Amino acid sequence: MIRFLHTSDWHLGRRLRFLGSDGAIARAHQARYDTVRRLGELAQEREVDFVVVAGDIFDDNAVGRGELALTRDALEAFGEIPVLLLPGNHDPADPSSALRRLAQRFYPQQQASTTVRVLESTDPVEIPGKTSGASTVVHPCPWTRKGVATDLTRALPDREPSDRRVQVALAHGGLLDFSEVGESAAVIDVDSVLAKGFDYLALGDWHGWQPHRDGAAYSGTPEPTRFAEKGPGHAVVVEVDGPGAKPRLEAVKVSTLRWLQEQRTLGSAEDVDALETFLDELPQRSVTALLLSLRGALDLQQRARLDELLQRESEELLYLRLDDRLHLAATAEDLQQLEQLDGFLGHAARELVPAAQLSSVGPGEEEREVGASAEPEARDLDLDSLPEARAELPPAEAAEQALRLLHRLLEAEG
Repeated sequence: MIRFLHTSDWHLGRRLRFLGSDGAIARAHQARYDTVRRLGELAQEREVDFVVVAGDIFDDNAVGRGELALTRDALEAFGEIPVLLLPGNHDPADPSSALRRLAQRFYPQQQASTTVRVLESTDPVEIPGKTSGASTVVHPCPWTRKGVATDLTRALPDREPSDRRVQVALAHGGLLDFSEVGESAAVIDVDSVLAKGFDYLALGDWHGWQPHRDGAAYSGTPEPTRFAEKGPGHAVVVEVDGPGAKPRLEAVKVSTLRWLQEQRTLGSAEDVDALETFLDELPQRSVTALLLSLRGALDLQQRARLDELLQRESEELLYLRLDDRLHLAATAEDLQQLEQLDGFLGHAARELVPAAQLSSVGPGEEEREVGASAEPEARDLDLDSLPEARAELPPAEAAEQALRLLHRLLEAEG
């Protein structure tokens, strides 16, 4: 039996600048290298014969010496297990290849005995089994330049009938009949590959764990990069009893960062209490990114309390992305208090109250129908930017936010 680890799309060096703070960006950057170490530990624990990385080891070929050194340090976790690195669309084997620079600096021999090998050509690589004596032949399909839009697996050879070694194809790209695309324009005919006699097709590019047919799978990225990815954060342990046998696949969770999504409808103090409890009980806060979708309506007092809660969470979590479609349901007491403000603030409140009330009309009325036709994108939480944000919002929503700001000023003075 042959056992190996299939992973891909490490995207080392990627900096998620949308996270905002330098600390969060640095934690997310380091998490990718920590996850590579976890992959090495998994490979050791499962006593795999080898590891294949199906493209996009680096986020691009512009990574510097520091990133190469971090990569080499993380790869030490694999010990003596052979690790085969395939150039993908992000890090192709072109003249600027980061993988080539990694090999030249830290693994210059690139021989059969070299633990870490960069697969720049289509030459097959034979890996002897650790215990069974059986061998595996890995057939790489590397990217040699960006912008490839053809099926790189077309050049794979047919299996020789007399060859009793396990045959693994290693490729990076989308599938012809896959309903969702990856990041590259290249497409792969998986049926054609398997028809040539390959026992397994190890794929990269799609960031979610996705088995396809009986002999092919995307491992997905081991470390997620955004909320929209489906099924990321895994590596795949593959076992093949021998040539022609159906591979057994086990997806193992390995990610460091947690990307969560939560939707709440708020209409009362009890709803805000429940949301606060949920947020307080989130584990591993420093490595948790949360997309929080809010619906419903709150009065000014509960809205101010919610704003304080969200501000606190944005400072403690790795990242808080807010999809805020809450409306203002100001009580008579709220409005009376605002309208009694003196001077310019009082005048502003009296102008804003009628405008803000437009957002509280029923769902069958024209104002709500217009607003429902174009859903706003999730916005990063930044309470301090509310005055600047007003010009970009629909009039009713801008009026609501202005009234919230006036209420905060009133509370601060009181």
